[in-house]
Amino acid sequence: MPQITINGLADGLLIATLALSFASVYSTTGVFHLALGALYVLAPLVARSLLAHQAPWPLAIVIALILCSMLSLACELVNHGRLSRRNASPVAHLLSSLGIYMILVHGASMIWGDQAQVLRTSVDPAWSLSSVVITQSQVIGGSAGLGCFCTYCLLLRQTRLGLQFRAIAANPIEAGLRGMNVPRLRSSAFLIAGALAGLSGLLSAQNRGFRPQEGGFLALTLAVVAFIVGGRRSIWGVLLGGVIVGLVRSWASYLTSSQWQDAVSYALFVFFIVARPRGLFGVPQRIGGQA
Repeated sequence: MPQITINGLADGLLIATLALSFASVYSTTGVFHLALGALYVLAPLVARSLLAHQAPWPLAIVIALILCSMLSLACELVNHGRLSRRNASPVAHLLSSLGIYMILVHGASMIWGDQAQVLRTSVDPAWSLSSVVITQSQVIGGSAGLGCFCTYCLLLRQTRLGLQFRAIAANPIEAGLRGMNVPRLRSSAFLIAGALAGLSGLLSAQNRGFRPQEGGFLALTLAVVAFIVGGRRSIWGVLLGGVIVGLVRSWASYLTSSQWQDAVSYALFVFFIVARPRGLFGVPQRIGGQA
């Protein structure tokens, strides 16, 4: 059934894009930035409001992404940065980030409501190739997702910022002793993650629509599953993890019922946590690095 596979690939690339935002923060700071799930929700809501006030599409997208980046940076400056300076445990980071997620999502629901919404304003164009139908939103979402992964990998491998990211990921203490501005690098990672989360939300809202509370939590959990399946410190592993989750959900819906999609996703998560907690491409950490 090629159509089932195509749908799974399209959904998987969107899941992987949000998972990449988690990986970009976790790999450099060790923080599990759950509040990114709220930014995934806020981006399409802000863009839709701007479009309703006759703002051009490019301007609405840029403003939404800038807002998500600034909110993500605020999470670092107000919350995670302070916790790190106090040597707080990973659990403290996790719970505080979850609290920020809940505040932002419930705030968005009070402002915009929790009704199902869609970002596009017209019927989604589609092309038929033999027995397969591909929509314009799937093409845009898949292309943008792959573009994000390629761009981020180039940033890590070909730029000074990427080299510094890899240095603080390996050993932040040593990186600081070598003169690197660790707080500035952490802030940069949070900025990039916020933009990626916002872009993922925009692409998903364009493709399938969204609901602030329900959609944000579901996207958050699926991104975490992809993050764990692929490997928490492997960028291409995260891409593969997202694709696997998308394909598993698509085929589970076809073979059983759409009601089993979430259960199968969580079963996949539990399997990897128990059988291979480092994920498909996870690597052991050196002593003195981040856990």
